[in-house]
Amino acid sequence: MGRGAHHLRARRLRRRGQWCVDRLSARSGLRGDAWRSLLRAWRSAFDDQRSHLQQSRRSPELGNTGFDWLGFNKLFGVPIGVLVLAILAIICAIVLNRTAFGRWLYASGGNERAAELSGVPVKRVKVSVYVISGICAAIAGLVLSSQLTSAGPTADTTYELTAIAAVVIGGAALTGGRGTIQGTLLGAFVIGFLSDGLVIIGVSSYWQTVFTGAVIVLAVLLNSIQYSRR
Repeated sequence: MGRGAHHLRARRLRRRGQWCVDRLSARSGLRGDAWRSLLRAWRSAFDDQRSHLQQSRRSPELGNTGFDWLGFNKLFGVPIGVLVLAILAIICAIVLNRTAFGRWLYASGGNERAAELSGVPVKRVKVSVYVISGICAAIAGLVLSSQLTSAGPTADTTYELTAIAAVVIGGAALTGGRGTIQGTLLGAFVIGFLSDGLVIIGVSSYWQTVFTGAVIVLAVLLNSIQYSRR
């Protein structure tokens, strides 16, 4: 009886989660921006615009936990952050190219209705993708906070644009159904090199954001032209 009740509760929670993702998730970019802005404002209000480093001054025991190990240490001469990126990239590439879930993901992104008619559990795929995305964002946040030795509520305000630029440059379609891990990594490296170059020549951070937006527009235009000819 106890096990049956546990499975029943788990099924209800899963259904509620699927409903939230299906009805309230970022089906459109505007809705996603609204949710992101709401959660970011709540986080800033909760932290009172203080960073973790400033809070640790009030609580000295929080300031010496060895948390910077992720950001500054190396393993076999390779930074820990690079190893984390490589491991995640390998796992994601295997999942996308060698598993049924990867095929479901491409099918759901390419044509959601056709995928449903062919038996793909589109709602479960959506829930899984949002969960995986959240886990990856949490890992990235840990690595970044470790490198900065602080965690401010506004430290990631422009990273969404950078991430979009990386995947678009890597050949992914914003409409879904196309894209590879290798291309995304290449796009991330290109954006990183360009950002470092702009910093070296003294370009302001505001113009860097403008440049990133222009790169996205150009990449989307080139992708549209490329796939319209096929």
